[in-house]
Amino acid sequence: MNADISQDLGHIATRKKKLPSSVSDLEGEIRGVSRFVYMHPELGSEEFQASKLLASKLGDNGFKVTSDFLGMETSFLAEIGSGEPKVAIFAEYDALPIGHGCGHNLMAAWAFGVAASLAKEGLPRGTLYVAGSPAEEGYGKYAQSKIVIGPRLKELGTEAVFSMHPMGMWGVGWRMLASTRISFVFHGRDSHAALSPQDGLNALDAAVQFYMQAKMLRNLVRRDKDVILSAIIKDGGALPNVVPGRSEVWMDIRANETSYVLELEGKVLQIAQGAATMTGCTMEWTRLGKFLDSFKRHTELEGLYYKHALEYLGKVGSPDESWSSLAVASSDISNVSQIIPTVHLSVKIGREGLPGHSEEWKNCAGTVEAEEALLTSIAIANDSIIEYLSQR
Repeated sequence: MNADISQDLGHIATRKKKLPSSVSDLEGEIRGVSRFVYMHPELGSEEFQASKLLASKLGDNGFKVTSDFLGMETSFLAEIGSGEPKVAIFAEYDALPIGHGCGHNLMAAWAFGVAASLAKEGLPRGTLYVAGSPAEEGYGKYAQSKIVIGPRLKELGTEAVFSMHPMGMWGVGWRMLASTRISFVFHGRDSHAALSPQDGLNALDAAVQFYMQAKMLRNLVRRDKDVILSAIIKDGGALPNVVPGRSEVWMDIRANETSYVLELEGKVLQIAQGAATMTGCTMEWTRLGKFLDSFKRHTELEGLYYKHALEYLGKVGSPDESWSSLAVASSDISNVSQIIPTVHLSVKIGREGLPGHSEEWKNCAGTVEAEEALLTSIAIANDSIIEYLSQR
């Protein structure tokens, strides 16, 4: 584990309430899951070791486990209990190319810990599902798998989803941006830049025109929609002495409202077509990956999570504070929130402002201090789910 972190590790809050025995009895196993997944990072759609470990351990704790869930090799669905109400949690376990720079090792251990503690304590009533969801980061053939899993959980009668994510603060509630990634391919005609430039149609010119004009659109968008327009030129040709007949631009469009992302998408498509026409090229576009919705707020679940978070932490960011903060992230859990009431807990594993997808985040995700925060988050979810099931 990473002990040499260049930051003050006093950020981990002291628990104000003792862990439930059902959680403390599992402490060694929970830490072990987090450490194994951390030390064996696997990219999305390739999380064979992590998914097998979680499925096996859930089976050992009394869960009925379905592997290869919905045809995805690294997904599973585990369930325990019977009847209604039905609630669900998600396990994430995919890594980034740098390793666990988003802390999904902790999310895997959280799902195991919450599920195993509830099984050990005994559900007051109802059913608990644990869905193994590959490729949240968007890698591979199972990218953003919750968009596929969510509707199936809805069909099964799931009425609430409890979630968490390691962050640089403690908080309940999470504003997330709707997001789409699009590939724009411009087709021109190759020619030699010295011998016959007049015979070419420069697709790179089209890409540059599009890139500049699309970025300028940022000055004309609504300021209250938290718009992010970001792009790269993925292909600009192979050699400088050849007029490139093909170019490609990837662009992300994000905003805090799904309908506004779709509106901006239409404007960007017009810009791309204009750039193609201006340079004599043609253009085709393709959505890369799945469309991510914005997160839908569910205040009843937030109140329940917040109540128990306060019992363990004393001080935690309120749902209203979370929803008034600047939205900077997108995730497939947002798509689930649109069809099933979903609540989110931010778990502090590092300093405020901890940069996502970074070496610093990866280092924080591997500390004993982060594991202490993990145990607290499991206790919060454990108590929240028990109360929810008892009162429905």
